[in-house]
Amino acid sequence: MAARSMDKFSLYLEIVPLPVLAALVFVMGMIYLMMPANTRFYATFLIMPAWLAASLCPELGPLQAVTKISSGLLFLLVAIAAMLRPVPRRPLPGIIWLYLGGSLYLGLCLIGAENAFDELLIQFQWIMLVLAAIATVATVTRMEDLQILIKVLTAGSLLAILIPLSAVLLNPGEIFGKIGRFSPWGAMPNLIGITFLMGCPLFLYAILTTRSQFVKLIMAAALISSIGMTLITGSRQVAFSLAIAMALMCFPLIRRPGVLIAGGVGAFLILPFFAGLNEEAVNRLSSFDTSGRLSIWWEYFKLSFRQPLGLLGTQGQSAHVAPTVGQGNHAHNVFLDMLYVGGWPYLLTMASVIAVSLGSMWR
Repeated sequence: MAARSMDKFSLYLEIVPLPVLAALVFVMGMIYLMMPANTRFYATFLIMPAWLAASLCPELGPLQAVTKISSGLLFLLVAIAAMLRPVPRRPLPGIIWLYLGGSLYLGLCLIGAENAFDELLIQFQWIMLVLAAIATVATVTRMEDLQILIKVLTAGSLLAILIPLSAVLLNPGEIFGKIGRFSPWGAMPNLIGITFLMGCPLFLYAILTTRSQFVKLIMAAALISSIGMTLITGSRQVAFSLAIAMALMCFPLIRRPGVLIAGGVGAFLILPFFAGLNEEAVNRLSSFDTSGRLSIWWEYFKLSFRQPLGLLGTQGQSAHVAPTVGQGNHAHNVFLDMLYVGGWPYLLTMASVIAVSLGSMWR
């Protein structure tokens, strides 16, 4: 079992040998340490979106292997950069530590899972991401810091969408993979869709707030291209989430008809190009076919009462698919996936944090 669980990790090391990886880490570490504290903090956020997008694309070869293996290290660098900033710290609410506690508990659930080494490596990356988020929240205490951070993330997201866009321009004949949906450089449609989901609101915010007409033009092109690529992923989850976010942000445009009309003209000219690449994937967005997911959700919900602690204490079960549900069907739902892996303790912990966060946003 241990040997099989290291297969994927070993495959990455075959693509990028360990000495080469160590040398890259050393060089990046030296550059990182030589940067001024504030520059170091923002630089990690600049490269993070593209780094994570590249890690989703197996056909990028060594680049994907390096970014995949080092994603956890990148999050750790974000946390360290935040902690080393010479700025005042804000007191953190106690409930924020439920994220860390929940992550550690989930690690315990995965110890006996199938391919445990790979799963624990992914869980390590999640823990590093939690620490990075906590450290960042503690040090971003001024509106000026937040504005700079948003601008840096916007620039980083612009770099990130160039990766799937390059597949459209350079490799158009192979961008739809085996499932007939947008899979740039071999990325899964639902996963690469998150790149667009994160980038589009940032691009729209830049359009609404910048005074530079050149920046507006660049951001508009990035926004429309990202929406176009979202359509051909055929991912209803990503498209629906993006529609909600964009609808909420578009309210200020009611009083700025010029921007709204210009955006509409741009969309009219560019979106048909993307839609024409794969009409079947676009049509999937308007389909109400659940592909049997309602029954799958019900089966996972019933399973949670037989395994109320998730995979804790079990041996050899997949961390992605319950063998007793259909024929290898995963949950197709993030909350039911939490319930399957971490059981009710993990789901209720995360639900508590989500509820408090929604209440805070409302206030």
